[in-house]
Amino acid sequence: MTQAADRLFLAVALSNDVRHALASFLHEQTEHRALPGRPVDPQNWHITLRFLGRTEPPQRDIVLARVAQDLTQTPFRLAFDGLGAFPRPGRATVLWLGIERGAEELAG
Repeated sequence: MTQAADRLFLAVALSNDVRHALASFLHEQTEHRALPGRPVDPQNWHITLRFLGRTEPPQRDIVLARVAQDLTQTPFRLAFDGLGAFPRPGRATVLWLGIERGAEELAG
């Protein structure tokens, strides 16, 4: 039996405090209106570092092994700046926040 390919991305998880603060910020920025589309539960919010796309099991296993091997980042602070949406605010399918502080650490 062949295993199905997965859609993979590399991401950084957010703490509960950060997710709650972002939810409050979004609520204020949208003037308490519901967000368009299908909102994602804040428990699943994250910072996407790289979208890898459809990945077959052998490649997935290589990526996971490499990430586990290289995962040695010291803690650092992030500061968010800017809010936007793809493809545009009125038809948003993805919301994004810019990063003012900590971008270099995320890229490293």
